Amino acid sequence: MPSEEALKITTARSHHPSDDPGSDNPLTSEDIGHILGTIQNPNAADFGRYYLLEENIDLSERLYKQIQAFPKVKNWYEPRDDFILDLCRLALREVLSEVKSRCWTCKGSKGMRLTKAHVQAMNQDPRRVQKFREGQLIDCLKCAGTGRRGVSDHDRADFLGIPMQSFKDPWKPRYGVVMGKVNDWHTVLTAAIGPGLERKILQKLGEA
Repeated sequence: MPSEEALKITTARSHHPSDDPGSDNPLTSEDIGHILGTIQNPNAADFGRYYLLEENIDLSERLYKQIQAFPKVKNWYEPRDDFILDLCRLALREVLSEVKSRCWTCKGSKGMRLTKAHVQAMNQDPRRVQKFREGQLIDCLKCAGTGRRGVSDHDRADFLGIPMQSFKDPWKPRYGVVMGKVNDWHTVLTAAIGPGLERKILQKLGEA
């Protein structure tokens, strides 16, 4: 059940919808921060600040410690140092990108700078008449300049620096364990603020 503070603010805004630009009493970041401050679970509260207010909070180490507490994680052979920590970083980054369906490559900016590898591959393509140079700014190749795109297993494998097949087996189900812990934080957050208020906040984030 949402906290008394969340209910009070949500009720007050029901007469002045926050998505109405002419509202005299819109839902503000200060309102959201005040509600999050009433959540007793510090992980869920800080997740809310990261997820709903997009504050620059590094939760990866905290998530990593909780994942390490699972007995089965001891049997996870890491292909390199900090691999499981990067799984945690990946999960948190993916959760935030889903709010706006931001493109994984350009992070919603719609453009990208060409690397040397990009230039070599593109200039060797006989179908391309234009010649490209390193550092050139072009429409993002992944989202075609829209700035929006879902996250795929290819994106996850690239982020982790492993082949696609290695991500699918064995790391995809293990990644599900990490996302499960993030979802636990999310469940506590939703219970504290109420699904209606959360939807309203996410709608405004998605429009931004």
